[in-house]
Amino acid sequence: MPLYLMPGNHDNREAMREVFPDHGELGKGPSCDFVADIGALRLVGLDTLIDNEAGGDLSANQLEWLERTLQQKPQRPTIIAMHHPPFTTGIGHMDEQGLSADAQAAMERIVSVNPQVERVTCGHLHRNISRRWAGTIVATAPSVAHAVAFDLRPGAHGAWNYEPPAITAHHWNGSHLVTHQIGSGDFPATRYGM
Repeated sequence: MPLYLMPGNHDNREAMREVFPDHGELGKGPSCDFVADIGALRLVGLDTLIDNEAGGDLSANQLEWLERTLQQKPQRPTIIAMHHPPFTTGIGHMDEQGLSADAQAAMERIVSVNPQVERVTCGHLHRNISRRWAGTIVATAPSVAHAVAFDLRPGAHGAWNYEPPAITAHHWNGSHLVTHQIGSGDFPATRYGM
């Protein structure tokens, strides 16, 4: 199974490139954007990192690159992976350090005219959140570390907790993408009817 790396808001691009020299998707430029054709799917990675800041952004060059990249293979089912989700979540302190409003609007404009985008997958909130957006589904992944506490009250202070660690796995069955959440731990299977 191929592994592709994407910096989050606490990462350092140069350190990642030094530690993972065999990961060409990290590139050598100012961002770690990449495209990879994996079987029937296309994976587009967008680097939303702003050095030494919690919030994220996409430059005009990145947005133009995304638009060109999506236009290259309009029939190929595509997943876009990025750290900061392109929408507000209702968790106020995290929305304050989310993707910039300009980048959110530009992403929505681009993705809404590219129906091959099956999913936009994100991190940042360390919890599973999904939303219908720009004609597709955006889903944030849970974390194998801590989770951002679920608190939708206006003005709530930021907090985190140790919800059970989990990951998401995306499965392409030849006609559509299905996303599963997989908890970490030893949970023996029990057969029905026994």
